[in-house]
Amino acid sequence: MKKYTLMLGAIILTSINVTACDVCGGFGGILPNEDKHSISIFYRYRAFKNQYYNGENAWFPDGGILKTAHSPAGNQNTSSYEIFRVAELRGRFLFHKKWDLVTSLPYTMNKEVVGDEQETVSGVGDFSFFVNRYWVNNKVDQRFKYRFSAGFGFKLPTGRNNFLSENGQRIGLYNQAGTGSLDYLIFGNMSLGYKKMGLMISSLMRVNNYNLYNERVAPISSINAMCFRKIKINRDWIIAPSFNGAYENTKGIQIGKNWQSGTSMKLLSCGAGLQVVWKNISFESQLFLPVYEPLGSNSQMSTIRIINGIVINI
Repeated sequence: MKKYTLMLGAIILTSINVTACDVCGGFGGILPNEDKHSISIFYRYRAFKNQYYNGENAWFPDGGILKTAHSPAGNQNTSSYEIFRVAELRGRFLFHKKWDLVTSLPYTMNKEVVGDEQETVSGVGDFSFFVNRYWVNNKVDQRFKYRFSAGFGFKLPTGRNNFLSENGQRIGLYNQAGTGSLDYLIFGNMSLGYKKMGLMISSLMRVNNYNLYNERVAPISSINAMCFRKIKINRDWIIAPSFNGAYENTKGIQIGKNWQSGTSMKLLSCGAGLQVVWKNISFESQLFLPVYEPLGSNSQMSTIRIINGIVINI
């Protein structure tokens, strides 16, 4: 069996919230580091709530990772929450031994509940792609390996950004399926491996332009770190548990020259992950919980983020 070096990748087209929706975020995901093309399907869930939330389950305010239940009733200090569900089709194509192309097409399912009122948006999101070059890919010896890669890309305005609420008002930018703007992606990754242990640190910056409504999300930056261990079960099976951390930062939404209060984000989160490899198929999962998020940095506070996916190497 070929030796697998696991790359639980950067959160590139990752969710940021109200600053963690697909509109403001990016997620590059968990990709095996093999000399193969790959096609993958991922499902991502992210939830936020305000300080007055009075539901029974803060992690899954509307019932669960897949299902939806009735929203909680509001009170004088109105309870609210936001849910972002994304089904995503990704592709990784190697066109040179030092270059690859990664593509992402999401389908978004966003929901915002304020008291007894709710708004939902479903539709194709913004198509993203980036080109990645491997600047270093060396083996110091059979036990120690290191690698650095960097790339750039674009997020195209393929998703709708003009969804309306029941009263005919345009829904806020964070809850739209797309930004309506051409945005730029810059990505870097460093990975180290010693025997069966590995460490990966990646960063992503997204620079956003204005859309036709003269609004944009401020530049978004994220840093992700992952420490993992490869465990070979037999010839066909490998598992890799991991401990993960992430930091996300954005100043929020800007309309014209004015910054909108309650839309910024500074979030440090930690969690665990697991990758199970069977021959050329990989099953992957990550879970993140907030560790530090300054009160008042956002009108909605992060509760949980879950990422599940299947990758088929070709």
